This record gives sequence, C-alpha cells and structure tokens, in this order.
Amino acid sequence: MRLMIYAAAALVLTMPVLAAADDAAAPAAVQPVKEKKLCRFTPPPTGSNRPGKRRCRTAAQWQVEDRETRETGDVAAGTNGAPARSQPQNNN
Repeated sequence: MRLMIYAAAALVLTMPVLAAADDAAAPAAVQPVKEKKLCRFTPPPTGSNRPGKRRCRTAAQWQVEDRETRETGDVAAGTNGAPARSQPQNNN
C-alpha cells in the first residue's frame, strides 16, 4: 500500500517538471512580424484653416494606393498623374 502512495506522490510531483520539459523542448510559437506603418499628411482642403489629416498605412498598402492614384489620376489636383507644369508668364 505504501508503495502505491509513494508512486502516486512521485507521479504528482514530477508532472509539472515533465510538462515544463515538454514546453522547453517544443519550439516557441512564431509570432507574426508586425509591419511598420508609415504615416503621410494629406493637404488641407483649399481655403481651410484646419490642417490636413494624418493617414498611416503599411509600405505595401501605400504602394497599392500610389499605383491606383497614378492609374486613375489625381482628380483633385487635375494632374492625371503627370507632373504639374507652370504657366508661361506674360512680361508685357
């Protein structure tokens, strides 16, 4: 009877040690790498005293947005993705 009590006690006492050994032997769960966000400021609306808004996206999201802007054109600026040209000055 004593042998069974000692065996049960030994089993109960070694369980946490065995569980810790299994955790140490198993590779740690790989945490996904969080992408760094890049922030840009949008210009304020014309005639507004309020500052523009801050928009934060990942680098991949900014690439997609920049590509879409080039393809569809920036309607607000009226450039259609082309660089702005200055108007000739009339020196009369």
